[in-house]
Amino acid sequence: MDTSLFTFNHHNICIHILIYVDDIIVTDNFFIAISLLISTLSSEFTVKELGALSFFLGIQVIRTINGLHHHQGKYVTDILHWTKIVGAKPVSTPCCPSRKLSKFYGEPLSNLTKYWSIVGTLQYLTLTRPDILYGVN
Repeated sequence: MDTSLFTFNHHNICIHILIYVDDIIVTDNFFIAISLLISTLSSEFTVKELGALSFFLGIQVIRTINGLHHHQGKYVTDILHWTKIVGAKPVSTPCCPSRKLSKFYGEPLSNLTKYWSIVGTLQYLTLTRPDILYGVN
C-alpha cells in the first residue's frame, strides 16, 4: 500500500495519481479523463503540465510498444560526477573480502554531511538496482 498513490475506478475509466511533494504523475486508460482532471486541478491550484512522462524523481522513463521502462542511468552519472569518481574502475565485489574494517584504520572524514548525502543517494538508487543493495548497506 502506498499512501501517495490514488486510484479512481468508475465504469471503464481508471485513473492513477502518484504524488510526491509537488511532483505528480497522472495516468489513465481514457485520455479525456486526464484532460478533465488537469482542468479541474488548474481551477484550484497552479498547475504546470510537462507532457509525457520522461523523468520522475531521478528515474528516467522510456515508452516502448511493450510498455514503460525505467532506469536511473542519468542519476548514476550525476552521482559519479558529484563524488568525483567518474573514472573509477568497476569491481565484482564492493570491497576486498579479506579486509577487516576498523574505526582506527584510515583518516576520519572531514565532511560527515557529504558522506550522509552520498549514502542517502545510494540508498535511493537501490530502489531500481537491488543488485547493489548489499554493497550499499
